[in-house]
Amino acid sequence: MFQHLQLNEGEPFGAALVRRGVREQFPSVMTSSIATLALVLPFAVMGDVAGLEIAHPLAVVVLGGVVTATLGTLLMLPALYVRFAAGWINDRIDLELETAS
Repeated sequence: MFQHLQLNEGEPFGAALVRRGVREQFPSVMTSSIATLALVLPFAVMGDVAGLEIAHPLAVVVLGGVVTATLGTLLMLPALYVRFAAGWINDRIDLELETAS
């Protein structure tokens, strides 16, 4: 997402790029997370009901995965991109200059 904004849409590297990327990702990430939580939450809450012996542990794991993936996508991924993408951008510019000459 961030590379697409930077390379194809001309957004300069920096905080504005990351904010725009998160702002564009937020609705789809939250929609899928909320839909998954709404589907799995009843199985996680009704853990002691007969017949849900297998569904309850699965629901708990899925809930943990959804929460982790959502937080990772909306918080950790942008922070990692800001930290490590600067070196990638400089390498790419150097490569483009070498191929152009």
